Amino acid sequence: ADVIRQRSDRINLWHIQPRTNQTNRVSILELKDGLFRQDVPVNIWVQTLPPESQLKKMPVFDVNEDLLVFLKFYDPRRNSIHYCGHHSIRLRCPISSILPILWERAGLPHNTRLLLFEERKPLSVERIQNLEQPIEECVQEVMDGNILVFQQDISTMELAALAGTVGSSIKPTAVEYFRDVYYRVDILFVEKNKNNEDEGFILNLSLKATYWAIATAVAHYLNTEPEKLQFFRSQAALNYKETPGAAIRCNFENSLRDLLLP
Repeated sequence: ADVIRQRSDRINLWHIQPRTNQTNRVSILELKDGLFRQDVPVNIWVQTLPPESQLKKMPVFDVNEDLLVFLKFYDPRRNSIHYCGHHSIRLRCPISSILPILWERAGLPHNTRLLLFEERKPLSVERIQNLEQPIEECVQEVMDGNILVFQQDISTMELAALAGTVGSSIKPTAVEYFRDVYYRVDILFVEKNKNNEDEGFILNLSLKATYWAIATAVAHYLNTEPEKLQFFRSQAALNYKETPGAAIRCNFENSLRDLLLP
């Protein structure tokens, strides 16, 4: 409390610890457990009251009745995700009870239709179908630090219009978005004729991308046409030679992942 210049009754301490599914979450820290007497590093998350809060002290957190969740907002219109803080919810309250909080955090009009998901671990984001169920029945494990992802429920017609605008990059729901992020890597492209001089440019692409998906992304960056581009394997990645490798055929049927293999 002294370090962050807060009164001790305006903060909570949470222990960051691993779960069995290889993710990290938090649990309320009770000093009587003697955690700091162990001769091992301890990772702590310090929860503070927001500066604009009218509360004089941190509300009491009931470990038997309350659940702390972290919130993320996915915007399919921009293919982006935003952290929206955290919130404590009563275990027996329907998950719909936090909708006003979600609308406010994301700057959405009240009564906006939302889709909710639980982010369990990488590549495991599950839709919460019934928002009138208690949250304790909606999550895989009732443990503090669960992550809820929400997004606006966009009509099929608008999704089709978005797909026409941004191409195949549109991800209709958070499920597809997280799956796509998991497979994304940064790729450095360097002009062949200036291999030792050109600093190149970096594009973030999916390991599942086909040849034409790669060519389209590069062409868009260079403001040209995909058919006017020729790609070569990187010798530097394969055997540390600085000269370009073999040309990549435009009918290459595998993915970017295969192009990166030695």
